[in-house]
Parts: sequence; C-alpha cells; structure tokens
Amino acid sequence: MASIRHSAPTLLISILSRLDQYSIRFDNPALVDECIQRGYQSSIRMLCEKGLFTSLQEGQLEGKEQRQCWQLAKRCEEDIRIRKLMLGR
Repeated sequence: MASIRHSAPTLLISILSRLDQYSIRFDNPALVDECIQRGYQSSIRMLCEKGLFTSLQEGQLEGKEQRQCWQLAKRCEEDIRIRKLMLGR
C-alpha cells in the first residue's frame, strides 16, 4: 500500500498493469479503498475487474471526489455481478 500513497495515478496504473502481466494476484481490498480516497478512478476500475471491491460505506467518505469514486467502484461491482449472472458463473 505504500506504493499507492507515493504514486501518481498514471504511475500506479502502469505498476498495476505490469503486475497483472506477470499474473500477480491482487488480494488486498484495501487497495480499492485507498484509490477511492485518493481519487484514482482508472485504478479503481482495474482493481474491480480483478475482483477487489470496496469495504467503505458512503458515510465514511469526505468530499465530492471521494463520493464519485465510491459510486464508480459500486457501479463496477454491480456490472461485474451482472456479467457473472449473464454468463452463468
């Protein structure tokens, strides 16, 4: 998580993409929460696609940008749930 705190959004998505290329598992849901708090929308999408979802509740958020990122994470989560239902998984 330290890398998120010290990375620009574009660098973070590059790091996550590289880790994904090498089949590194993303298994820490706190990554999504940290990206929400920092407003890293592209990283949120990628992490949700990897099966990581936020544990934050809407009342825990500060500011408009965090709320928008949380809503994005929830939309991604719902899209994935619907996709799995349609594919029978």
